[in-house]
Amino acid sequence: MIKVDETVTDILALRDQLSKLDPHFVSAGIKLYFSQDPVDPLENPVNQLKKKKDNVLVETLLAGSLGLPQVPRPVYDELPIPILHPSILVLTKLKRWAATHESTRPKTIQKNFVDATDIQYMIFWLASNNIKIEFEKYSGKSKDELLTLVRKFHAKFADNEDLMAALKVTLGEDWDLL
Repeated sequence: MIKVDETVTDILALRDQLSKLDPHFVSAGIKLYFSQDPVDPLENPVNQLKKKKDNVLVETLLAGSLGLPQVPRPVYDELPIPILHPSILVLTKLKRWAATHESTRPKTIQKNFVDATDIQYMIFWLASNNIKIEFEKYSGKSKDELLTLVRKFHAKFADNEDLMAALKVTLGEDWDLL
């Protein structure tokens, strides 16, 4: 989640700015992707995306829409564009995943799969950087409500030992509350 200045109204300009700031961001038509490996600006970015398997579609939503926090905090302030910290972003993804993970609608199943993949990636990233999920900094839901989302995720993926080990690292003492 990116906190956008109120003067930025053109989503294409925002995408262009992200692509210039970091070669991991790639615009492909009307979509924006994050590529695990930087993209060479001298080559066709779409062709490069096709060759990479772990690209992440970056969804662009207004703060406050679809239950997202009105003011995304905490953010990485070191960057020219403040980005919601992954220790909070994982909770926004868990919220949507938990609300839709039992759906049988094909489009919802597909979105849910993407959300689950994103959540797993963030959990592994947080664990590898020894960063805990920060329940207290999420606005709009109590820690108990957020832990309910984590419990659902835990129950669904309990057989994935590597993921559960990473989740345990990101939860720290809160692991015992599951």
